[in-house]
Amino acid sequence: KGPDEWNLLTFSIGAGLLEDTGSVISMITSFIGIISQEAYFNKCIAEVEGNPNLTDDEKWQIKSRIYAESIEDYAIFVIGGLVSVILVLLHIPIIAAAVVTLFVGIILNVLDGLDFFANIWLMFSIDPSGYVYEGVENNRIAGATTEIYYKEKLDDKQAVWWDASEYSQMNPLTTNEDGEFAWDVPEGYWQVVVTKDGYETAYSEWMEVPPEQTGVSISLVSSDAPEVESIFADTAAVFVTFSQYMNPDTVSEIKLLSADGREVAYTLAYNDSQRDKDGNIFARIYKLIYSKNQEAGLKLTICVPDTVANYAGNVMEEYQESVVVTNSCSIVSEDSIQLAYEEETTVAVGVNNYKEELVLTCCSSSEVGLDTSVSSVDAELSGVIPGTYQVELAVAGTDTVKTITVTV
Repeated sequence: KGPDEWNLLTFSIGAGLLEDTGSVISMITSFIGIISQEAYFNKCIAEVEGNPNLTDDEKWQIKSRIYAESIEDYAIFVIGGLVSVILVLLHIPIIAAAVVTLFVGIILNVLDGLDFFANIWLMFSIDPSGYVYEGVENNRIAGATTEIYYKEKLDDKQAVWWDASEYSQMNPLTTNEDGEFAWDVPEGYWQVVVTKDGYETAYSEWMEVPPEQTGVSISLVSSDAPEVESIFADTAAVFVTFSQYMNPDTVSEIKLLSADGREVAYTLAYNDSQRDKDGNIFARIYKLIYSKNQEAGLKLTICVPDTVANYAGNVMEEYQESVVVTNSCSIVSEDSIQLAYEEETTVAVGVNNYKEELVLTCCSSSEVGLDTSVSSVDAELSGVIPGTYQVELAVAGTDTVKTITVTV
């Protein structure tokens, strides 16, 4: 903004020099300026806080800039008002320069206001924006490094790294907990490059701006081969958990063998709601349902061939493990709990007929009204907002679930 603040001050002085009436008008306009500045300041802060495409660091940087701009403007309006008061008290007569400064000040500060609005608009990052995931779109990758490159024409051979600081932005960006990134760029052709330790470098397609480019999804591929994380067998099924999202067409090649080497027939089941951006279905946990229930205490051998592949077609090493069939596991806990507002409580949780390393998961029907956390032996609950909530406890790697009703 530079010297335009002085023009605004000169405008206030000039209006004040129009004898008492002009000074009163100047005081009134200064007061209106303070009120309108306050309203606009609050609106800008609210829009920054509510922008889902900004990380906490980006929000802080933008709010800091708005604070700085607002403090300057507050000071100018206040100084202008004080000068007007002094001029009224001293009855300083009109001078010819007052008329000139009046109109020059108005013109310069209207232009300055338009410039301020333009800067605020540029700070809201929406285009291009998107997210980074592995395997399926809801498996977002936080902490990935995203960089954006520019071409003036699509057939240009050399891409240019974009200096985002010229637009009060950052390049590179680190994806937030939801795997998201966002910029606001000028016209041209743009490509996002994503890197993260343990993954192959990924590239978006070249995108023309305009039109608006939002919801850009970029898939990372793990550089590690997939593995079997855990196997659990009860009398109804075997549960196999992989380290990565796997192709169900290849997982169906797994064989179950009884203690005497005979093949055990099964039906493959899995969550078919998780897909990549092309609509392909992948899953991490598979349930091999026996065609006939097995007795507890029997030994089964799970044979995973080296043709079983992940979402990217990368195959795992051949794997074999023997397990003992147990009775179906169950979760033991209270069925319902009452909490006072802001009260915290610990709920004892037990799991029957499960001899593997126990991993419990816990989720609430509300991410805001009830805080939850869980260990292998208990769940921590804290009532935040009055209401009735459903808390779901589950044994990882199985389909064992228990729902607790919590009233706050």
